[in-house]
Formats: sequence, C-alpha cells, structure tokens
Amino acid sequence: MASEILVPDSLLDVSVKLSKLCAILEERSKLYDERAVVTQRALTTASDVLNRRLEAMNEWRQTMSDRDQKYMLSEVYDQRHLALEERVSKLEKLIYVGIGGILLLEFLTPVLMHFWK
Repeated sequence: MASEILVPDSLLDVSVKLSKLCAILEERSKLYDERAVVTQRALTTASDVLNRRLEAMNEWRQTMSDRDQKYMLSEVYDQRHLALEERVSKLEKLIYVGIGGILLLEFLTPVLMHFWK
C-alpha cells in the first residue's frame, strides 16, 4: 500500500468539477462556433439582398437618366409649339384667302359673262 497514492476526497471533487467545467466550455465553444457560422450566413444573405436592391436602384436611376435625355424640356417644347402655331395660323389665313378668291371668282364669273355679251 505504500505505492498507492491517497487523494483526498476534496481534491477528487475539484477534479470532477473541473472536468465537468471543461465539458461545458467545450459544448459552449461549439455552440458559439455554430452561432458564428449562422451569423455569417445571415450577413452574406443580407449583403446579397442589399446588393440586388442597389443594382435595381441603379438600373432605375439609369432609366430615368435615359428618359430625361430623350425627352425635350418644356421650355423647348413651348418654343417649338408656338412656332408651329404661327405657321398653322399663316396657312389658315392663306387657305381662307384662297377660298375667298375662288368664291369671288365663282360669283363674279357669271356677272362678268352677263355684261360681257
């Protein structure tokens, strides 16, 4: 019995508690690692969603920019529209004068033919 080492019960209790604490720490370490992986996946997914949203916004912005370049400004439109209105007005006057001249000729022709004979 001299070669046997006697360990007090309190030391055995400490050793058991220490091994239990090591098991708990190991388990929690695994949980924290899993949590970190899940968090990283969530961040990656959120980043992908945000990137798609930003791409859509940039596409919309480009569409609006293209639209703004294709369409004329209202000032330019108003100016050109006014010029067209003036041209149409001149053409209307010319047509009215032409129609008046034709009607006058149609009216005066029989009268002139009556007195010419």
